[in-house]
Amino acid sequence: MNCLTCTLHGDTAPATGLCHTCGTGVCREHTRVGLQNVRRGPIIGPALYGTERRVLCPDCATAGAETPVAVTTAA
Repeated sequence: MNCLTCTLHGDTAPATGLCHTCGTGVCREHTRVGLQNVRRGPIIGPALYGTERRVLCPDCATAGAETPVAVTTAA
């Protein structure tokens, strides 16, 4: 699978992840990592709250799906 953003710009790069929101393949250059608040534990009873990382494409990251906290760059 190739990165959709690269393909739209006329390039080809292998996808290294999938956007959690829309499922688009993203390469290292276009991967955005956001945080999501999660609730864990039983439905009834005390819950544990925390955060998890989410892989996002540039479109979902800029659309407000999540606030990117880190941007991976090509090495």
